[in-house]
Amino acid sequence: MRFHQVQVEAPWSARHGHTCVWHDGRFILAGGCEAEGTDPSSIRRDVWTSTDGARWSCLTDAAEWPERYLHQMLVFRGRLWMFGGMHRYRPDRVNLNDVWVSDDAESWQQITGAAPWPPRHVFSAVVHDDRMWVIAGAPDGMVYFNDVWSSQDGLHWTEHHCERPRFPVRKNPACVSFRGRLWIIGGNELVRPAVSQTVHDVWSSEDGADWRRETSAAAWSARDFPQVVVWRDRMWLFGGREDRPDGHVSDIWWSKDGITWHRSEHQTPWPVRHCGAMQVQGERLWLFGGCLSGQRDGHFNDMWQVRS
Repeated sequence: MRFHQVQVEAPWSARHGHTCVWHDGRFILAGGCEAEGTDPSSIRRDVWTSTDGARWSCLTDAAEWPERYLHQMLVFRGRLWMFGGMHRYRPDRVNLNDVWVSDDAESWQQITGAAPWPPRHVFSAVVHDDRMWVIAGAPDGMVYFNDVWSSQDGLHWTEHHCERPRFPVRKNPACVSFRGRLWIIGGNELVRPAVSQTVHDVWSSEDGADWRRETSAAAWSARDFPQVVVWRDRMWLFGGREDRPDGHVSDIWWSKDGITWHRSEHQTPWPVRHCGAMQVQGERLWLFGGCLSGQRDGHFNDMWQVRS
């Protein structure tokens, strides 16, 4: 595994909670927050693009959609789709459940201003079985979700109910589609209102309704905000944040079945962080920005590349 820092400081501002996807031969980076969320002016609605991860251009500084962070963006059927996130943190929290679509990342169309799933941030979204999925998340520290929704058009959503117990309510989990199944990995579980704990369980489902717990205690430590991607026919987990002061970790793990996890001999060379955007592009992995909680200068706009 070879690591390369592509840029120390990108032209887009240092931020966390942004999204970045590969679409039509280029990276598309959108939204995010430049601070801890206290100042509304720090929440962005800009869109940036790059073909090589090094040279960037700003498509717009004020997209049609409201500013947001901790949202999700997917590429589905050749189009860009954006969902939910946090619009305001203070003085009152404002979460979103809107859906937007674009063909070029410059012009966006609102599919709905209020999807049937409740407004939320720190949730997961993934493409699986020719559908877009929205899973878990939270609107605040008092309520977490473990609901599962899917759609093929962004307007009509199906909630997938489960007769058997599914994963506990949580925020900040990782979610991927791997070997024909959805996977929920780690996160922060609500024990009771305003009290939560990090977990290191792994759950999977073929259809979004019937969930199977693969392990209640994976080999990696309990954490939220793990970066998990499917790469080289494995699931790879990078870092995250343990439930302790200065809890960011830099370890790397991989698994072929979600049950047995192997620790890589490598560690992430970038400064520890969470809420960055990790993206697979061909044979390479890319990491864009992120933040280190509680640090005045703890936001990043660096870029890293990982090769096998």
